[in-house]
Amino acid sequence: TLTRFFAFHFLLPFIITALVMIHLLFLHETGSNNPT
Repeated sequence: TLTRFFAFHFLLPFIITALVMIHLLFLHETGSNNPT
């Protein structure tokens, strides 16, 4: 359980960064495709 906790704690920043980048790309594409 402790090893799993350390693995999760190590991967968490990468997961957050990936989610943020995907979120920004999604907002950028929707904003660019908006005719107004």
